[in-house]
Amino acid sequence: MNIEKMIEKYQIKLAPDGISLAIPGGAKLPKEAIEEIKFVKSEIVKFFKDKKANEEKKYQERETKINTIPGLKELKESIINKGAYSAAMNEMMEDEQNDGVRSPAKTAGKTPAELAKEFPVAALWLKADDHCNSNNVHKFSSGEKAKNLILEDKIEEAKEVLKNWLPESSKWD
Repeated sequence: MNIEKMIEKYQIKLAPDGISLAIPGGAKLPKEAIEEIKFVKSEIVKFFKDKKANEEKKYQERETKINTIPGLKELKESIINKGAYSAAMNEMMEDEQNDGVRSPAKTAGKTPAELAKEFPVAALWLKADDHCNSNNVHKFSSGEKAKNLILEDKIEEAKEVLKNWLPESSKWD
């Protein structure tokens, strides 16, 4: 029996220590199965470690692609700065001892709207990310799909996915 079939059949998992194997109901396995697992234990552990390394590599590649989206970092910073200014302004207005002369300083740089026009892909990414924060399963899945399309440089398709995220069943006749 090959390693993958054995893992599936006996529901083998890698233990948290990274060396041992965890088998639910291991005591109930036939003696032959336990011996077979022991015989190929090192191959099973290697399989799990390779699988984890591949997943980590894919994750790092995805993060690198995300971080290379032009203007994404600047747009995020601009949004954060706008929120901080708004909060400071609200705090100033709530302070009855403040006569309005000591208003918070506006941050230098472009507004989020200006940056969104300058970096449309970054703005699209943030819109897709916003969809991913939704409780609506259709909106969430459209955000995930759009993000994947953006990473594949299919920008127009991503725009369409975000635009038409409602299922057909919820649209009016």
